[in-house]
Parts: sequence; C-alpha cells; structure tokens
Amino acid sequence: MRSDVDETEDSIENDFSNEIVWDRKSGMPDNIPAFGQEMRRQFLLGGDNFNKHVAFCNHGSYGATPNYVLEKRFDLLKEIEINPDLWYRSEMLKRELLSTKKLAKFVGANSSNDLIYVDNVTEGINIILKV
Repeated sequence: MRSDVDETEDSIENDFSNEIVWDRKSGMPDNIPAFGQEMRRQFLLGGDNFNKHVAFCNHGSYGATPNYVLEKRFDLLKEIEINPDLWYRSEMLKRELLSTKKLAKFVGANSSNDLIYVDNVTEGINIILKV
C-alpha cells in the first residue's frame, strides 16, 4: 500500500522533470538554451509588439521569471485553489520537505537538515555574520 508521502514524492518527481541537468565533470549544465534569442524565448520579456525590440539589461536586483517556472507556479496556484484546506494542512509541508531533500542532494549537502531558506542574499549573509 502506497502512502501519501510516496504519492507526493512521485508528484514532485514529475514537477522536476524539466529541471536543469548538470554535468558533474565540467560543472556546467548540459540542457540550458544558448545565450541570445534562444534564451530570450524562455521568458515573457518583450513578448508584445510594444516591447519586442527592447533589450533588457539587469544587474541582478530583480528579473524576469522563465516561462516554465511561471507555468509550474500557475499549476500550483490552481491546485491550492481547488482545495486550500488540504493544501495548507497537508500538501504544502510534504512538498517543501521533499523539495528540500532534492535540493540537498543537488548541492551536495549531507542532509536536508543542513539547509535553510532565506528571503534574500542579505538575510543569508547576516545570519552567517551573526553566528
């Protein structure tokens, strides 16, 4: 008999089916679109007639979200809206724990307990400096 956690883990495996695949030897991902027009098509940037010739130069303070991330976000919002009670009482924590487990594996941490989420880099640096 499968548990809710098993089903959630399967669901999260599907959620990450389009994740970037890293080549451990070179340290570079092997399925990232080429820089330029191919990369730009991954975003909504300039996706209308008024902005199609605008070149966006960002220094990192904020930026656009890739289309596949927006699509996943909208899927999760629909799932939440279908049954908010189930989401907040059960699904949200299961998904957070499983995604943290996957992140720990991705970054080479010994355990998901070795990771913390912060709102931004400044908050993370402040935590490190205050320890």
